Parts: sequence; structure tokens; C-alpha cells
Amino acid sequence: MPVDLQRFVKLTKSSATVGHAEMIAEIARGRPDFCNFAGGDNVSDVFSGVVQAGQGFFAGDTLRMPYPVVRGQPDALDALLEFQERTARIKLPVVTDEDDGSVLKLRRSHGLITPGGKYAVALTLWAIATAYPGSSVLIFRRYWPTFASLARGFGLNPIFVGSIEEFDALPRELAKKISLVIVNNPRNPDGYVYSRTELLQIYGISEQKCPGCMFLGDEVYRLNLYPGVEFVSLQSVVGVDQCVSLFSGSKGPKMAGGRWGTAVGPKELIGWMAGQQSETTGGVALPIQHLIPPALSELGCGVARRQMEEFVAFRDTITAWAGEEPAYEAIVPKGTIYYSVDISALIGRTVRMVKIESAKTLAMIAAKHFDVGVMFNDPSGDPNSIRMNLAQVRDLDHLIRGLRALSELAAEAA
Repeated sequence: MPVDLQRFVKLTKSSATVGHAEMIAEIARGRPDFCNFAGGDNVSDVFSGVVQAGQGFFAGDTLRMPYPVVRGQPDALDALLEFQERTARIKLPVVTDEDDGSVLKLRRSHGLITPGGKYAVALTLWAIATAYPGSSVLIFRRYWPTFASLARGFGLNPIFVGSIEEFDALPRELAKKISLVIVNNPRNPDGYVYSRTELLQIYGISEQKCPGCMFLGDEVYRLNLYPGVEFVSLQSVVGVDQCVSLFSGSKGPKMAGGRWGTAVGPKELIGWMAGQQSETTGGVALPIQHLIPPALSELGCGVARRQMEEFVAFRDTITAWAGEEPAYEAIVPKGTIYYSVDISALIGRTVRMVKIESAKTLAMIAAKHFDVGVMFNDPSGDPNSIRMNLAQVRDLDHLIRGLRALSELAAEAA
């Protein structure tokens, strides 16, 4: 059969904003005063314990580098499952001194180390699409764009709702086709954090409208919480046998270049995902897996907590600025490394002869004419808000300069 290359052009494209971040980086090059708050990954340094572990692994003149265990090295898996029990407050099979190895094998069957958090999302959606082709996936707005683009890519039908109430009002005929409910908590891009009460509501509605469906808890920002905010894992509400819980080394441990993620869930589903990972990759590189246990330790997790304490000043500064700037409305985050700002008041107005049609337009104008780089939430189902990555902020002076630039943009809007 002849293959028409134009068909690939017409296929569903990724809705990620990576291209915009790269464009902003290019614009910023050669502009020393440019304030770049765009970009997605956590760029801060990892803690010294991980570095020391790496030095131990790489010591000597030679380094034996066998294939890694595709599901995950035993020590990495054990660290993951202990981390999951500690942070998600769940219980997995307990290994005792009398165990002949069967309980340990069962325990590890619930975990998977993946080449990045996105790959864990892809494997989950791939599994659902294979078992239930053409079914629907429920996604709450604002959402991470990868959920929708991957769901469509696997032939699943995304259903978007803006609130728990909207989910409850979803027609039963539409809801009964849902095979997977995705809850991103804390939520990228707006930093919303679901309470236990809200998660119980979501679960209760699901049991009424799409009973027995699977859940995906994207919980990669579980360590990125502002002081006083509590994280509740969806898995602690739904149970391990009905929910896949994800984490990412790019977020809490701040190992963005390591490209490792994790999935914990029902052993049957995780087993299928591990098999497909074996068919498509060789797993996570062995040196990186060696760094996972210290990264997931209490000490490693403390890096994210200290960072969030530093972000308080940044968050409060943006909130105060938006309170005095009528063109912008603060969407105050409770977690994640981002801060979103509503720009609805500027939609339809003109700056530098360009009409602001959405947050994407404003982000382009800001980068080209006002020396400030921000991301836009159009792909996340909200074309009326921009997003700043606080991990890109060098200090308060750097942040204030960028906010002043956004104020100047608003002042020129006609």
C-alpha cells in the first residue's frame, strides 16, 4: 500500500508548548535584561547526597555498564515503593524476615521505573486504549496538554470538565463510556490542590456514572506544596488496584536531566506497561537508576520542600502585583512550581499593532517587545491565562523587573 506522507501532517499534533519555550530562549539570547520565566522543568540543583552517590558509582578507571532491569533495578524499585507508601499513605505487601522471596516479588510487581514521567502517562493511556479501544478519558480543566494529545494519539476520546459539579452533571450516556479518569494533583498549570473531600466526591461520582473505571493520579508535584498545604493521593482514596499513581524525578528531586519517572498501581496493569516498556526502550539508564534511592529518600525530598519555602516570597510578590494591576487577575497556586495569571481583561485589545486574541498572543508580544518570557495556557484548556515558572526566577529583583514589563504591556493596550 502506498504511504501518503501528507497523512502524517494531518494527524493529531502534540499540543505541548516546548516550541514556544525554545523560541523565547532564542529571543532572549543577546538580551542581558530579558526576564525569562518560561520553560517547564525544575532547573535548580539537586541535593548533595545524590551527587555523592553518583561519585561513588562513577569512581575508578572503568565502569561496568550492563543492561538495566527494564522494570527497574531492585534498589530503585524498593525505594520507589517505600516513597509511595510514605507520601501517598498507602499499604503494599509487607516483606518479613520469613519471606521466601514471593512477597517481595509481589510487592515489586506494583512498581515501574520509566524513562520520564511522560512515558508513564503514555504507557497508562496505551494500556487503556489497547484493552478498551475507542473509550473515553475524563480530564479536568485546567489540564496538562500531554493528557489530551496522547489520549487522542491512542484513539481515545477526551472528555473535558471544568469542575466536579460539571462531572456530576455529565449525561450518563456519555459518562458510561469513560474507562479512565485523570486527576492531576497538584495541578499543572494553575497549582490547584485537591482536598480529600474533593477526591472522594470524584470517586463517588465515578462509581455512579462509570463504575469500575480506572484512575490515573498524576501526582508528580506532590512534594511541590506551599507551607501549610496537605497533599492527598488519589490512590489513598481509590485504592492501589484501581489507580495508577505517577511521580517524576524532574519535579521533587529536581533531576530534570535524569529523565526518570515512576508508576505505582495494580500489578496486572503495571505488568502490561512493563512489557511494553521492554518492547520500546531499554529502561532508564543504569547510572540514573543508581541515583533514584537517595533522590527519593527523606533527605532528597527535603530539597523540594526548601525550594517551596523560597517560592513563598515569589508567590506573594506576584499576588500583590496582580492585586494592584487591573489588567491581570491572580490564580494563586497551592502547589507546583508555576504561577498562572488571568489576562481576560486584555483579550481583544491591541498592543504594538497586534490584537491580543489569547494568552498565546500576549506571550508573543511580551517576548518580542517587552523583554519578558512567559508561557501560555491555551493548550491546557484556558486561552485566557499565562504561566510563569518560578524555578526560572533568579531573585526578587529579577521577578519584579519582569512584572513591571508586563505592567508596561498592559499600559499600552488600547
